[in-house]
Amino acid sequence: MPMESIVSEALKIIKSLSETGELLGLKFSNINFKEKELTICQVLVKDDIKEKIRPLSQETGYRTIKIPDLVITELKKRKKINRFLFKSNPNMAIKWKNYVCIGERGNVKSQAVLNKWLVPF
Repeated sequence: MPMESIVSEALKIIKSLSETGELLGLKFSNINFKEKELTICQVLVKDDIKEKIRPLSQETGYRTIKIPDLVITELKKRKKINRFLFKSNPNMAIKWKNYVCIGERGNVKSQAVLNKWLVPF
């Protein structure tokens, strides 16, 4: 598959997951790096007061999807970055430690931050 198609497919996956809160709810334990799959089993819903994890069912979107090598590579990089953040800042919010979309303060990033990042795509 040409690189342009791979990048396009990767961006479609990321954008789709981002729009529904599924990307914010993604944990590293939901990723099978060997099989190149990720399981979407929960969403993160945020309001003005707090974040809430909502599990998904087969009817509401629970699924496993194949992901391209490019996405696997980026997820591995993100995992290293997150490990470094938590190691260098031990007082950060431990409850988010296994989540993919972590900001510099150790909390899950907001939908607004993801939307801003995805605007060019």
